[in-house]
Amino acid sequence: MRRTLRILFISLIVLVLLAAGVFVFLPWKDYAAPAIAHQLRARGLPIESFQIKGISRDGVVLRPLVLATDPPLVLPEVALEWSLAGISTPQLKTLTLRGLRYTLRPGSSNSSPEAPTIPADPAFFAQIPLSRIRIEDASITMAEKTAAFTLPFSGALELQPVPHLTLRSDGAEFASGDSRLQATSIALDLTLNGEKKRWEGVLKMAALTDVSETPSLPVLKPEVKLTLGESTVTAKAASGEYRGNMTYNLKDKSAKLSSLSLPFAGGKVEASPFTYRSGTPFAADFIFTGIDLQTALGMLMEKSGVSAQGTLDGTIPLRLENGIFSLGAGELAARDAGQLAVSAESLGALAGAGGQAENVALLLGDFRFQLLKIDFEPAPNNEVVARLKLEGNNPNVYDGKRVNLNVTLTGDVMKSLRSSVELLNAPQEWIKKEMRDEK
Repeated sequence: MRRTLRILFISLIVLVLLAAGVFVFLPWKDYAAPAIAHQLRARGLPIESFQIKGISRDGVVLRPLVLATDPPLVLPEVALEWSLAGISTPQLKTLTLRGLRYTLRPGSSNSSPEAPTIPADPAFFAQIPLSRIRIEDASITMAEKTAAFTLPFSGALELQPVPHLTLRSDGAEFASGDSRLQATSIALDLTLNGEKKRWEGVLKMAALTDVSETPSLPVLKPEVKLTLGESTVTAKAASGEYRGNMTYNLKDKSAKLSSLSLPFAGGKVEASPFTYRSGTPFAADFIFTGIDLQTALGMLMEKSGVSAQGTLDGTIPLRLENGIFSLGAGELAARDAGQLAVSAESLGALAGAGGQAENVALLLGDFRFQLLKIDFEPAPNNEVVARLKLEGNNPNVYDGKRVNLNVTLTGDVMKSLRSSVELLNAPQEWIKKEMRDEK
C-alpha cells in the first residue's frame, strides 16, 4: 500500500505541473488529458487514464484517475487547488483525494525485497510543493476466511508549518476467528518531531465493544500513545485496567512486547516480556494474580453450577507456532483455605454413577478445602486438560474426615482463553498481512 501511494503522489505532482499549462488551452482539455497521460507513461509513471473535468485559475479536477497498478487503483476524484503567479508557475495549495477505496490483499503476488519505511525526515516533507493533502470519503477493507476489517475514514496531512496528520472515522469493525470488535469515534493525531525524526501522537476510540457471540471483553475506551520512527512503531495502550507496551520493527518484522496487563476473572493476567518474529514460534509466561475461584471454575466446566470462595494465583505458559496457540504445563493454586460446592448437573454422570464416583459427587456438594490446585496439561489436537486437585473435607460425608480428590474438568480450556488471545494477536496478523501485500 505504501508503495502504491508513493507512486500515486509522484504521479499527481508531475501530472498537475503538466495540467497547469493546459489552462491556456481550456477548450481543448478533453484532448489534452490523453496527451498528458501519454507523457506520464513515457516517464515511467503508471497512469492508466484520467479525464480533466474542470480547470481554472484556482485549480484542476480529475475524475476519475486510474493508476496502472495490480490491481488498478481507481481514484473517483482528485482535486488540486493552486494560485497562479504566472501561466506556467502555479503555487500549489491543497491536494484532495475523494472516494478512495483500498482493499488489502494478503498473499499478493507483488513483491519487493525492500523493507518499508515511514517518512520521518523533515527534509522529505519540505520538498513537497503543497500546503496540505486531504482524503475524503475513503475506506480500507480486508476480507478473508480468518479475518475481516472495514475502516471508513477521512483525514488530512498538514505540511506547513510542521507536518501534522489527522484521521477521523465514525466507526470500524474487525473480526478474527470467533472474535468480533466494533470501534466508534476513532481519532488519530500525529505530529512530526523534526529533531528526533519521528511521529508522535495518540489514537483514541470513544468505545471498543466486543460483539462476539460470547463476549470476553468489557466495553473499553482505548487511548494509545504512538511513536513512529522510520522503521519502528511503538504503541503504549491504556484503558481502565488494560495496559500494554509493544514495539514493532518494520525491518526484521519483529514485535517486542515489553508489558501487558489485563483484567481476567476477577483478577488480572500479565505477560512476561517476549519478542515475536513473523514465521517463528514464541513462548511466554502468563502470570495470573487474584483470580476468583468461582469464575475460573465456571469457565472450565461444561455447565455452570459452581459456588466457590477462594482466590487463585499461578503461571501458565503460552506458545504460538504456525499460527496456532497452545498452552504448556502450568497451575493455578488457591492462596488460602476456602469452600467449594458443585451441583450434580455440573458433575454430569458422576452424580449418578454409584460407588466411588458417586461419593466424589457427594463430597463436592459442600467441600471445605485446605489446598486447591488446578493443573493444566497439554493434550493431543491442541487441547488442554485441566485437573482439579483438592485436600479437605465435607462435614456430611465420611464423618467429615479429610480426603484428597483429583477431578478432571471437561470444559474447553482453550476456547475460554483463545478469544482473548486472538484479540491480542489480530493487529499483529494484519501487520503481517499488510507487509506481505507491500512486498
